[in-house]
Amino acid sequence: MDFPKLLGLRPGVTAVIGSGGKTSLLRRLAEELPGTVLLCTTTHIRPFEEYPLLTAPTPADIRKALTTRRILCLGTPCENSKLTAPSLSVETLATLADYVLVEADGAHGFAAKAHADYEPVVPPEANQTILVFGLSALGQPIADCVHRAELFAARY
Repeated sequence: MDFPKLLGLRPGVTAVIGSGGKTSLLRRLAEELPGTVLLCTTTHIRPFEEYPLLTAPTPADIRKALTTRRILCLGTPCENSKLTAPSLSVETLATLADYVLVEADGAHGFAAKAHADYEPVVPPEANQTILVFGLSALGQPIADCVHRAELFAARY
């Protein structure tokens, strides 16, 4: 299946928000997209182990790395072996690769979530945003499958 085509992805910055499958979708998109791809976050993610990780690169470092690898992961190390936003701005990253895929939301592993007022953290450079919802939440008790279950229940 050609996910980039189905989702109408265009070169530039794409933010992926929501719950239940964001990281898997990012992996799939990175593999299927043509050209160069940078994977990063505006919140927290685990590094993509299958791709080289650059933690404090200069633009020249990224350009050089993209000559040997088509897909890179960028981020700043933080607690629990996770990454937070890269040291370079998303605006700068967008000038260095064909696609910048940004995980712009967290759901703590839950299939669904209710967004707090400060979420999602979509970079202003994003020319498209994809909302992900884990279908495993369907038919399940809210308390078992929703990040911020109380907020979800109050809103919906």
